[in-house]
Amino acid sequence: MIDAVMTAYHKIRQSLISTLSGSEGVAYEETRFYDHGYMQTQVSHIQKELRTIEDSLTSSVKNETSTAEVDNYRNDLMKRREMLIFHMIFTMSNSFANLDNCKKLAEGHDFRFVTCVEGLEEYKNGNKGRAFELIEGYYREYGNVADHYLINKVFGLLLYEKSQYEKAIPFLSYSLGFMPDDSEALKALDGCYQKTGEERKHKVLADINSLLGY
Repeated sequence: MIDAVMTAYHKIRQSLISTLSGSEGVAYEETRFYDHGYMQTQVSHIQKELRTIEDSLTSSVKNETSTAEVDNYRNDLMKRREMLIFHMIFTMSNSFANLDNCKKLAEGHDFRFVTCVEGLEEYKNGNKGRAFELIEGYYREYGNVADHYLINKVFGLLLYEKSQYEKAIPFLSYSLGFMPDDSEALKALDGCYQKTGEERKHKVLADINSLLGY
């Protein structure tokens, strides 16, 4: 259904972006669609680079040479490996289906971001109160979760359900920058605009929901 309406959707997309980015201070680049194909492509790139680093580390260890230069080289490889594992967890956690694998990948690593993964897992299991505690705690400590579709969406939905409509708007808006046809986020954002009396924005969202058949 989405493919059939994409042409019409793009005609009003600019209106959506203009509407959402008004007072929330959200900067939109070209939309990146966080579907399964996109995430799988990103993960495949990371896995390829990880294999290269693992091969380099194995060769370095077999060499058994220990000089300051070699040790620095190995340390750089280890740091790069750590960063890539984090990047993989961050990317994969944009889907509820990947959360178990994300937690397994994080074992043995000190990634504070795992708190968000646990929050998403609690939300998936219906424990919304605990999910809110975990994700809000992370936001309080770090300020934001930039470039993550699902965490921003879920936190926006949790705020919406708590009737914190003005606070929910920027999170829902941000998530829609990655997946603009997300029915849950669109409906919740529309509800926020209705509750806060923002009629112009509500009309734009109503038109989009109608166009997409929501």
